[in-house]
Amino acid sequence: MQEFSVAFGRVSRATFAANTELKSHVTDLVNRAYFNLHNTTIAHAEKQWASAVLATSLQLCMDPRAQQLTTRELISLFENVIRISEEHLREAKRHAAMSSNVFYLKETALDAMLNDTASALQRAAATVVDMHAAGRIRSLGINNSDA
Repeated sequence: MQEFSVAFGRVSRATFAANTELKSHVTDLVNRAYFNLHNTTIAHAEKQWASAVLATSLQLCMDPRAQQLTTRELISLFENVIRISEEHLREAKRHAAMSSNVFYLKETALDAMLNDTASALQRAAATVVDMHAAGRIRSLGINNSDA
């Protein structure tokens, strides 16, 4: 993430308020991108989510890397924004469901405890084997720098 992205949010509102033509153009392209993916208008999406996608798309248009893109490439870029956002939303819902699932929490906690115990036992066994091997190497008269 670029270091100026947070500050950019504050500046962009004034910039886009002054440039209603850009905002209108980007809104149309975002609507086309959403329609391409879902065969319906973005008005059917959650309002807060749609606002975030539009704000992201507006910020992308201010980025020098996106300013050279054709209209078709911009629509494709906005489709990617929508896909990424929807995937994160799905993951967030999945995590929220797992965080309140009693059986999942119980089993995961037990698995974590058993894995931690098994890891501790493996580390202890590896240490014993290493100490045994080091003793054998010394008894054979092999220098540690040679091993």
